[in-house]
Amino acid sequence: MTFTLRAGDRVMVNGRLRNVTALDAVWAPRVRDRLVELARVRSTTTYGALKEDLGLPHPANGFGRILDLVAEDCRRRQEPRLDALVVTVEHDEVGAGHGEGAAAQREKVYAHWV
Repeated sequence: MTFTLRAGDRVMVNGRLRNVTALDAVWAPRVRDRLVELARVRSTTTYGALKEDLGLPHPANGFGRILDLVAEDCRRRQEPRLDALVVTVEHDEVGAGHGEGAAAQREKVYAHWV
């Protein structure tokens, strides 16, 4: 199935209206595909490892936008949020937006793709 967002789309993400850029339309599906691969083996990744694995042109601390779009794609597909698989190297925790429910969200992701 193809990515549900296209360049030029305007979507509400975390209470903010975002424009999907041409760069987003190229990289968000690649990030999604990589996270699905990780879900299938019940794994997580760090922001830095994701950047390195995919050769992303974004700084590792600037992935929020792409991950928000991946989460919106998941919402549209009625899937668990794949962005729960991306953790910080320092604390092995997800970024803002998941709170204490991140571990439970990861289990939903794993159950969906395993």
